[in-house]
Amino acid sequence: MNNETPTPAPTPTHASNLTWHPDTNMTQFKQTNYPIIERAQGFYMHTTDGRKLLDGISSWWCVSLGHSRSEIVERMINSLKTKQHVILGGMAHPSVIELSQKLANITPGSLNHSFYASDGASAVEAALRMAIQYWTNIGVQGKNRFIALQDAYHGDTMGAIGVGFLESFHEPLAEVVNRAHVAESPNCLQCPHGQQPKTCNVECFHSMKQIVTKYHSEVAAIIIEPMVQGAGGVKISPAKYMTKLRKVCDDYNILLIADEIAVGFYRTGELFACNHSNVVPDILVLGKALTAGHAPMSVAIANERVYNSFENKIFWHSHTFGGYPSACEAALAVLDIYKKDDIYSTVKGNGKELRRIIHHCAQRLGVAHETIGMVGMMKLSIAEKGGCMAKAVQRGERAAELAKVFTNAMVEAGVFVRPLGDVVYLWAPLTIEAREFDLIQHALNKGVEAIESFGHS
Repeated sequence: MNNETPTPAPTPTHASNLTWHPDTNMTQFKQTNYPIIERAQGFYMHTTDGRKLLDGISSWWCVSLGHSRSEIVERMINSLKTKQHVILGGMAHPSVIELSQKLANITPGSLNHSFYASDGASAVEAALRMAIQYWTNIGVQGKNRFIALQDAYHGDTMGAIGVGFLESFHEPLAEVVNRAHVAESPNCLQCPHGQQPKTCNVECFHSMKQIVTKYHSEVAAIIIEPMVQGAGGVKISPAKYMTKLRKVCDDYNILLIADEIAVGFYRTGELFACNHSNVVPDILVLGKALTAGHAPMSVAIANERVYNSFENKIFWHSHTFGGYPSACEAALAVLDIYKKDDIYSTVKGNGKELRRIIHHCAQRLGVAHETIGMVGMMKLSIAEKGGCMAKAVQRGERAAELAKVFTNAMVEAGVFVRPLGDVVYLWAPLTIEAREFDLIQHALNKGVEAIESFGHS
């Protein structure tokens, strides 16, 4: 006779105690009626309590084509029917060979050699290690440090934290990680040098040049998120910053790593964010939209210079699910869709519409805003005198708290978003259509109304 007590069916509160949610205040979270998604199709997620939410942040920025695209799912299923896991140490499989060839075809310059991992941070770790070992391989000693940007984010593993240390995320680890040299970030929305786009001479690059001049002999690589710094506040930078960065790397014999985990594959309006400046990095890191969120996959793609330094040497670095066959098939299907459906043209059109509705909302709030491709952001702490945000701040409200009020109202209106501090941003699937833009505009209006009425009830 079985005397075991049955496990109770999980309630939201019970589940929140058992599942430790990332980037979440668990004490507050378990007291909320948070969404539990039972299925997702197209641009929408459906909750267990009957709600339908437009995925306004592409499920952590990766579902670039919407959920459950049949062409992608079918290729993954067919792959699983014939093989599951295939180790890439000492063997290969047709899907990874084809994917590596396609990535070599679409990436610029001699970025031809793909090293696979499972998520962004693990690919960043591989890229950092490649860069250090490159110098050892060619007989140059002492180049084992990195330069990164202020407010950079490259993941939450220890090496990635070292080059993307955010105080609000990583302060408990300050004495543990090996911190990079940190240069001033380009930030066109809030230029510390008081410049406008027409007058900008990339004065913010002076900090980077000073650090390179002083420390270049010990620096293996500079790592950067091109065009958009994501988790550090959705900061959009000028394309000419990357042009200057490439030149200084060449002048001082430093490798350039471009972390395009978040912005690769048309998010900024170009296939790769580096294309805005025609810059070719030495190592390009991709993920998220590579499989459009259908499978975990990331890749660090090295150029011939880096790869050839490993001749007759071993890169002792591996990830169990790197190059997972089903994930490779997902990526192949996604790359086919990007080309077949002309996603470049789609993003050009959709980007204009996103710019329009963000501008309209920001005017109502009286706050600073920016867009690039299919990224739109509003910084609530930069408010014009007389606007409803400025009035709320004058009443003593904090911009970061008001961002939560705003995004909560958007969720209630049917668009799932999360704020980044005082920043409200949209990162919807690249291919949303007119009715989704109408819903987003409706939700933004509800957010404005929530700010206008906050503190008056």
